[in-house]
Amino acid sequence: MSVKSDVSAKQRAYRLKVLLPKFEQRIDQINRTRVKTTDSKVLLKDGKMVVKAGKKGNSLDKKKMIAAFKKQAKNNLLISVKMTKDAYATPNSSTVANQKKHLQKILGNTVTLATYNKTYHFKAKNWVANGYPTENGDYKFDSTKIKSWVAKFANKVDTLGKSVKITTHQGTKVKVPGGTYGWRVNQKALTKNVMKNLQDGRKATMKLSHYALGTGYGVKGAGKTYVAIDLKNLKEYIYYNGKLITTVPVMSGTITGGNKTPQGAYYIMYKQRNTTLKGKNDNGSKYASKVSYWEPLTNSGVGMHDSPWQPALVYGNPSARAQYHSHGCLNNPPSRMPTVWKYTQTNEPVFIYY
Repeated sequence: MSVKSDVSAKQRAYRLKVLLPKFEQRIDQINRTRVKTTDSKVLLKDGKMVVKAGKKGNSLDKKKMIAAFKKQAKNNLLISVKMTKDAYATPNSSTVANQKKHLQKILGNTVTLATYNKTYHFKAKNWVANGYPTENGDYKFDSTKIKSWVAKFANKVDTLGKSVKITTHQGTKVKVPGGTYGWRVNQKALTKNVMKNLQDGRKATMKLSHYALGTGYGVKGAGKTYVAIDLKNLKEYIYYNGKLITTVPVMSGTITGGNKTPQGAYYIMYKQRNTTLKGKNDNGSKYASKVSYWEPLTNSGVGMHDSPWQPALVYGNPSARAQYHSHGCLNNPPSRMPTVWKYTQTNEPVFIYY
């Protein structure tokens, strides 16, 4: 059977909202003139556990005294909290002994990183050399070694912005300049979460894919499904699952100038049916071209689309480029664009080269 408190709800509310803050302020005021007690603690220094001796002072244990105040405020008519000094954990105390055991356990923890082709294991004792205990009992480790490994690893696997070597339909090797296609490791987030799992003592398995930014995660080179566009010969090659599906004659923009089709490794940003492409001609006049298929590749408006306004003879005809060039896009014959649409998809790489 519960015993009814002699303290009313109104009194309890007043004590906790008005008197408690004043009580806390008074403890702080007293402690400002006293020597603070610091417990001995176990540090990790250069890979070894070291006990740093604390200092026995005469400061008040604020946490314990506030807990006593709250308990009395709810049930006692008279609040009388004893002045309790901070406890001191000596180097030989059970507190320090337990800290050693806890740290030893954490150092035996292993975090696993699963990538697209390999698995890496980070055992805490091999990857952290310095650390200190936090207020909640966990450990904060120096991330220098992990951070350095992540940076080197990212430099090896990142593809975003880097040139790509592809084999053309004719069998020759071409180096395509880096563009928007590719991916990179989010180094900051990966380092942070490897360290978090090591510090928390979690035997976690992390997936690199969760820390990959961009497109084409894990793909080396062109991959098996992509579009290769030869600007020199105005040919568009559609590859799907490693097979050449079709070769399409196209018309591009100019080789130089404002209507130039950019070389580089790009990707299909999205796909859209029945839209109007708008822009300005060289003389400043505006144009609005209706297309049935639109697959943009760059933020500047370069993409692949059908072009019913072009004469059939211009496609795949470099000699006609001076007169019939696009504003930078890859013009496809209307009869061939449905096939291109069918065998291409969002985020698919498109390699444009001379």
